[in-house]
Amino acid sequence: MKGIGINFKDGEFSFSPTIIEGSAAVTQNVVVVLSTTRGTDLVLARKGTDLPIQLIGKNYISPIKAQHLANFAALDALDFCKSFNSQDDFIINIEVDAASLFLDSPNMYVDVIISENKRAYRQ
Repeated sequence: MKGIGINFKDGEFSFSPTIIEGSAAVTQNVVVVLSTTRGTDLVLARKGTDLPIQLIGKNYISPIKAQHLANFAALDALDFCKSFNSQDDFIINIEVDAASLFLDSPNMYVDVIISENKRAYRQ
């Protein structure tokens, strides 16, 4: 898998002139799928999850509920991404730490576990 690099910082993103491939591209793809609202991609209608909409009102749900929603979104992202990855970039699991949104940091952490050396990549 190859792609154009995306830089994520402080809730914003920008494109990098760098072409990424392998594990970096797979991890980036997972983050994009998780942060895309289902049905908003004009090319792939099934791309995305309901997580962005569900977490907009995070002040109204608990960290436990946010984690529950993130677990289901991770399964959706795993299913979507597996359908596009080659055997070399096969994803074993996706773990999302949504509870961290309720701490001092407004970040959500995503761990992508890929068969390549069975390493986890955090984005």
